[in-house]
Amino acid sequence: MVFREGSEAPPLSPILPHLYLGAQSDVTKECLLALGISHVLSVCRSSPPLPFLPECRFHRVAVDDSHCEDMRPWLGGALDFIGLLRSVDPPSPPT
Repeated sequence: MVFREGSEAPPLSPILPHLYLGAQSDVTKECLLALGISHVLSVCRSSPPLPFLPECRFHRVAVDDSHCEDMRPWLGGALDFIGLLRSVDPPSPPT
């Protein structure tokens, strides 16, 4: 999600059933539990580890979240991660 520096990030938003779009600041244990979110796909060069979320429930697309960044090389892995989640029963959110 891209927003201008100094502006407030838009709220976490559902974009498809069981798929949300939000800012890195939305990825808190409390937020994930409240919304029943069990997996995170992150689009950023780096972010702190999530001690409350196992590595198998996290996928990073290591690019800058920018309209100038070419994300095509990363789309396959991101879509595989999302597709894998759609093919199994929804796991429980982090505890």
